[in-house]
Amino acid sequence: MNRVSDWTFHGFAKEFDGHVREQLPWYELASAAMGLIARQYIPKGGKVYDLGASTGNVGRVLAPTLEARCARLTALDECPDMVEAYNAPGRALRADITRFDYKPFDVAVAFLALMFLMHVGSNISNLGSQWIYLLEGLLDLGAAAVLVFEKNVKAFFGK
Repeated sequence: MNRVSDWTFHGFAKEFDGHVREQLPWYELASAAMGLIARQYIPKGGKVYDLGASTGNVGRVLAPTLEARCARLTALDECPDMVEAYNAPGRALRADITRFDYKPFDVAVAFLALMFLMHVGSNISNLGSQWIYLLEGLLDLGAAAVLVFEKNVKAFFGK
């Protein structure tokens, strides 16, 4: 099985939250850490992107901060099932995160999402040479991009 070309989230939205917590016992801890980091960079009236949002974990973790600071969250996911199942603050859009027309923002969170982009497994050493520079260019001075990966992405895609 080629995990890059064979894997899909289509039809998986209902099971996703339980599955990810079963497969990644550290998921809640990593989610909380992401929230602690991201909230330091979300200003009043700020703009946040959740890249590869699935059912809304990032939005749910950031909900108190988003509300307290009147910040806006846009959740992006390519899978229509995930966009439909999105259950968190902000609005969910079906979009390819590598081609989306990003507006200036304060925080972009890619929580366990980048490893599912096409060719990452075979091209992991060039990850930063593509769309990530677009995000970097859009970040305001003092902002943050929080990226979370599986511990060993090369091994994940090498199976």
